Amino acid sequence: MAAFNETYWTVTSAVAPVIALAAIVSAGDLWRQSDRVPLPSAESALVNLLLTLQGLNIVVQASVLRVSLASIAGQRDMLGPTWLLPSLGRVTSLEFGGIYALIVSTAGLAFVRYRLRKLLPYAPYRVQSVSLDYSSIERLTAAIRSAEPDPPRAPADDAPA
Repeated sequence: MAAFNETYWTVTSAVAPVIALAAIVSAGDLWRQSDRVPLPSAESALVNLLLTLQGLNIVVQASVLRVSLASIAGQRDMLGPTWLLPSLGRVTSLEFGGIYALIVSTAGLAFVRYRLRKLLPYAPYRVQSVSLDYSSIERLTAAIRSAEPDPPRAPADDAPA
């Protein structure tokens, strides 16, 4: 049996929350994309699949964090050191899987946005750039002031009669 490797478990307990946070941000981007504009059925199915993938990724990373912290606390490996390949442990495989899920999700979101630009060239989520310079603000202010009637003035007490 291999000796306990505290450095390995420290690294995995540091990496898991970072991957989980990236998955949460990715899921938020996917969620906002589906809320902005009604998606065609194929794109909607892809976004739902990617949301499910990121939700699973968050759960897996939380499990990896739990196992890593439990291994550090117990000073022993909570999972066996090898799984599919002798050089990769179970936790390492899960971490690489989480990073792969992030890559797939990012590529999928980029594809959905590309398809939407092709299908809906003037979609409401596109932001038009607006540039205002000082002269246009002055003209707008002058136009507003000229359209307003002057308020009636009260006679002053010191005014000559």
